[in-house]
Amino acid sequence: MIAGEITRALRATVAGDPGASAALFPLVAPQLRERVRLAVARERRHPLLQPTAIVHDTFLRLLHNRRTHWNDRGHYFRVAARVIRRLLVDFSRSELRHKRGNGVVVEQLTDDAASTLPRADVVLDLHDALTRLAACAPRAARVAELRVFGGHQITEVAAALGVPLRTTEADWAFARAFLHRELER
Repeated sequence: MIAGEITRALRATVAGDPGASAALFPLVAPQLRERVRLAVARERRHPLLQPTAIVHDTFLRLLHNRRTHWNDRGHYFRVAARVIRRLLVDFSRSELRHKRGNGVVVEQLTDDAASTLPRADVVLDLHDALTRLAACAPRAARVAELRVFGGHQITEVAAALGVPLRTTEADWAFARAFLHRELER
């Protein structure tokens, strides 16, 4: 019944209930933490990149986003994937400012891409490739974003986007091929 509790807490937060955000955090934190853990699995070599800090930053950014009216928990976690992506891209840009001259290593996107994220230098290339993918295939780009940055399983992505599983699998296959080609350049 936690899904219903999250949706109620989100709506109460949007309605301005002062205690709602305090009730919301313990409900969403474990799921955000798991998504961040999956997204930063390969970034452990960076002591400044702490999953707990990213969870808190993600939560605060979502909490202070007054323009979004949460429809349900799925909507919340879709937006959370985008926020996590932005945080990791910002971190990667900052990290690379200190490491100019390193060669980019292309890492293959597989079906396990949701469980690991490439090194910081590849995150920026992946972000740029996702932006190019969104220009020609927006739904495939959303599928890739939810898989790679949101840590969602393919069935969760299909449900979140309201698209049949077969279509989502085809979008993921296309996105993987597109991103792999773009990252090899």
